[in-house]
Amino acid sequence: EDIVNLILISPDLWNLKLFVYMLSIVNVVLLIASVLSQRVIREVNLVGSVRFMWSLFWLLPIQIFLMIGLFDYYRVMEVWIKHFWGDASMAYLRGLFCEEGTENDECVVPIMGGEEYKNEKAWCLAKYNSTRCEYIRNEAQYECTVASYIFFTSNGVWALILVFLIWVTLSVLQAIISMPIVQRSKESN
Repeated sequence: EDIVNLILISPDLWNLKLFVYMLSIVNVVLLIASVLSQRVIREVNLVGSVRFMWSLFWLLPIQIFLMIGLFDYYRVMEVWIKHFWGDASMAYLRGLFCEEGTENDECVVPIMGGEEYKNEKAWCLAKYNSTRCEYIRNEAQYECTVASYIFFTSNGVWALILVFLIWVTLSVLQAIISMPIVQRSKESN
């Protein structure tokens, strides 16, 4: 049971967490390429500069795709939070956003009371002799949704800034390398 609570990636493919993880991997590759190319650019090595330019050309569209995925146009995060709220993978988020001491009790009331109960109030009365479960869960889900949108949108903005910096770097590289060499490199690839 402890292993289930440590799940970081859920198996659903269209999840904003996946875009953050993939963007992190792409940016680690970009960091490695940038570190390796510092000496090449400082010494104005044309072959190495062209290689770095091509690594940027290949990483830029991937970066743009992952950046676009971080903006939740269809409210996927809201639906994911609502339907996976009682899952063990959400235990950490419940601990952050539920009222103190309710994260594994009243805060996990199933949608419409689950299979055995008519509604959330019936579930809450049967399990905890209370009628506040739905309110506790809804408040926690709302706060979690707002925090998630702030987190993912700020990551999207940072990715947009990085896309702009990659574009500026490509423009400067093409100016340094010179357009005839860049054009021949593009024609050969």
